[in-house]
Amino acid sequence: MEPEHETAPKMPVWVKVFIAIGAALAVVAVAAVLVGGEHGPGRHLGGGDAAPADLPSEMQPEPTRLDAGHATPHSTDGRR
Repeated sequence: MEPEHETAPKMPVWVKVFIAIGAALAVVAVAAVLVGGEHGPGRHLGGGDAAPADLPSEMQPEPTRLDAGHATPHSTDGRR
C-alpha cells in the first residue's frame, strides 16, 4: 500500500495578485531611490522668482520679495 501524500492547499488568486502588486511597488520604489533627483517638499513649491532659462535676459521678470505687502510674525505694528 502506498502512503498518501498530503498536498498543500492552492494559493488563492487574490493572494497572488496582492503579492505581484506589492513586488511591483517595491521595484518602483527602489528604482526611484536609485534614480535620485531632488527630494523633499520644496520640489512641489513654485519657483517664485524663477523664469524659464530659455528667455532672453530682457524678458526675465524682476525679482520680487515674497513678503512684500504682508505682515510678518516679527512686524512691529501688531499685525500677523
